[in-house]
Amino acid sequence: MRRVPPELRRLLVVAAVVAVAVAVVRLVEGHPAAARRNSRAPDVAVPGAGQTPVTMTPLGDGTVRVEHVQGVTIIPERPQRVASLGWNDELLAAGVRPAAATGSGGRGWPPHLAAQLDGVPLVDVTAGGPDLEALADAEPDLIIAVWYWQTRYDHLSAIAPTVVLQPGHWFWRERFMDVARLSGHAEPGRAKLAALEERIAATRALIHGRIGDESVAMLRIFAREYRLYGHGYSGPLLYGDLGLARPQLVDALAWEQDAARLSLEGLVALDADHILLMHEQRIPISGAELRRLTAHPIWQRLPAVRAGRVYPVADLLMRGGVISREVTLDRLDAIFGAIPMASPDGSE
Repeated sequence: MRRVPPELRRLLVVAAVVAVAVAVVRLVEGHPAAARRNSRAPDVAVPGAGQTPVTMTPLGDGTVRVEHVQGVTIIPERPQRVASLGWNDELLAAGVRPAAATGSGGRGWPPHLAAQLDGVPLVDVTAGGPDLEALADAEPDLIIAVWYWQTRYDHLSAIAPTVVLQPGHWFWRERFMDVARLSGHAEPGRAKLAALEERIAATRALIHGRIGDESVAMLRIFAREYRLYGHGYSGPLLYGDLGLARPQLVDALAWEQDAARLSLEGLVALDADHILLMHEQRIPISGAELRRLTAHPIWQRLPAVRAGRVYPVADLLMRGGVISREVTLDRLDAIFGAIPMASPDGSE
């Protein structure tokens, strides 16, 4: 009997495991628990988390009582100097220029917000927490912070009234309107959200008109591994707002989590019709991994690669803000708008 080469044997094992996982997903697809799983309703209805908005009660003296993730805070009804610890996109989208703000991963402003944040004092977080002195120097009358700064809540509250919100990939609308209401810009926020809903609907119609029910995967390159995104990060936009079809591998490995980590061999079962491919251009090793990936026979055999349906995208797909979504929709319009319109019988 001919011996199977070790490399081919490993690939066959990976493919078999994925096939079993896909079969299990298909078996439970119609079960009521599957619908509950996919909706990902929050376990606890805490104001400012999940689908529950903050509770705001005017006190009649120019202040508002706010119930949020960290408790209760009295804030100005019309704050004039709002500091942002993680909510830059939302504040700018609501028409508010922060009095001070944290950057993106300690690297300054993200490119798509850099022009609007030019001149805003940057609050450094690279020492394990926000620079409280820099924050105090900005003299905010309201601080809006993401939940992972809740351990510094007492310190932040000593500088200015502080409201803590919990980001949620599927609840970006609720968090945006929380920020808009807290900053006294509820009406501009509603108008901005309504305009974005129209943009989402237009992009959804464009993409479905071009690819129909063909599946789309989001793949990100890291050093010696690849991440296939499912329920988190890009999932709410791709599979929620835009209603794109998920590849079987996403359902099997990534839908119960933000992303599945794959080896190069694990990509053999990637059945997507289209692949959105992200790599960090500013990180040299990511570029090396991209070259290694695209030269490998496994990659070259994937259906989307053979069909020429792999598209580079930026990390904006990972972000949950309103402005990020606007820029991402522009990119998706350009990608899928270049594909010929699908005919009723599925041909081009």
